[in-house]
Amino acid sequence: MKKCPSCNGEISEWKIRKEFTCPHCSVRLTSNFGWALFVSLVVAGILSLPFRMEYGLLSEDFLAMASKIVAAIVAYLVVFKPLITLKMKKAKAC
Repeated sequence: MKKCPSCNGEISEWKIRKEFTCPHCSVRLTSNFGWALFVSLVVAGILSLPFRMEYGLLSEDFLAMASKIVAAIVAYLVVFKPLITLKMKKAKAC
């Protein structure tokens, strides 16, 4: 759970987008969702490399798929969740 920088209301990770509004105070917010997703996918790929090198880069058996799933879960918990930041969107000058 992340907190709104304006009202400190809790926001679930699944509600966070690149640009969205706080469900509590309706302030427009931005996040680094795309960057955090990219970094976590890179980390998941790196985490699954040792297993893929052992059993072949294109191996699609059960163990290979299990290693990719475990790598994705670890990347989500260790990289994606802590990396997301929320900021208030600046109003456009007229």
